[in-house]
Amino acid sequence: MSEGARGEIRVLYVDGDPVFTDVVSDVLEREFDSITVETETTASTAVSALTDSTFDCVVSEFELPDKNGLELLDHVRRHEENLPFILFTDDGTEKLASDAISAGVTDYLRKGQTATQCTELTDCIERAVGNHRATIGRGESDRMLSTLIGNLPGMVYRCRNERGWPMEFVSEGCAELTGYSAAALERGDIGWESDVLPPDDRDRLWETVQRAIESNRSFKTTYRIRTRDGAVRWCWERGSGVFEGGELVALEGFITDITEQKRREEQLEQYRTLVENVGDPMYVLDENGSVVVTNDAMANHLGYERGDIVGERVETFIPPEAVERGDEIIRELLAEDDANGWRLWRTRTRRPSSTTTRVSLRARSESSATSPTDWNANGNSNATRRSSRLSATPSTR
Repeated sequence: MSEGARGEIRVLYVDGDPVFTDVVSDVLEREFDSITVETETTASTAVSALTDSTFDCVVSEFELPDKNGLELLDHVRRHEENLPFILFTDDGTEKLASDAISAGVTDYLRKGQTATQCTELTDCIERAVGNHRATIGRGESDRMLSTLIGNLPGMVYRCRNERGWPMEFVSEGCAELTGYSAAALERGDIGWESDVLPPDDRDRLWETVQRAIESNRSFKTTYRIRTRDGAVRWCWERGSGVFEGGELVALEGFITDITEQKRREEQLEQYRTLVENVGDPMYVLDENGSVVVTNDAMANHLGYERGDIVGERVETFIPPEAVERGDEIIRELLAEDDANGWRLWRTRTRRPSSTTTRVSLRARSESSATSPTDWNANGNSNATRRSSRLSATPSTR
């Protein structure tokens, strides 16, 4: 049995000779466990059966009491365009064979000796049904792939490995990413290198891809693009070569916008520089309330190694009641017009030895759309996308 035809196959067999029909259907069902056969003797009753039930294949004689097999085929094609239809007939003229092929039969088979013709008929049925099921499967796979590509936050592409990166396929996500339509890139009206890539990034991208291809590996890289409206965005790309017979025929990959991530990284680096150079103990939290940056002054004050502080939640070093109070202060700062206001309150910090020391904390709210530390004192994101930083200074009082 062909791979695609595995599973039960329901056949509608139409023939005006009820005796011959019964013989063939009995042999098919007895010799081939996967096949079940329903028989009809006229085209009109066959039409009713097709309306009431679902079949995987129709097998029909040409000469029927009320119509001929090609007229039945016409009805089937108007209702189920791709349903396998096999003409199994006594009439073996070349004209009928030509007419049947032109009408769209799946296969054409002349009746012969019953002992062998059932095997031949079974081969025709399994081949026709297997091909039909494979086509349906490919169609479903294509639909799922199209849905997946359409939901990706970026663009999928296929291009030639040439300077200019001529595009053979571009997903619709390129419009949101670049401002250009997929059709414009595929036609070559817009060139990926000439119109989208800034001059400073072109050679570096080419060299990165060529090194990966020469090493027979996939590539990952980041670079800038210039959109249709002139905006500059940072993109991350992952791709690989497509080889046929050992020869490179195309590149395929995915490109997504990482501009916001880049801005956050730059903002975090600014905080890192500030924290490193300030004399007071200081730390920066991420959106989850975990420490991402601290300095030696903070480590010395708490009695921890810097590496033990980074990645820990703020509650590790400040008592819960102080965190709650800090949460209130942050909300107050965010509600005020003065985004750079300061508040002071007194609390204790926890040390590894389980002792505490009294300190004064200053909470400062900084308005920034690109800040890496969008948090409040409980580590929750805030809707206004302002960041907060706590500066801890040991109190002498």
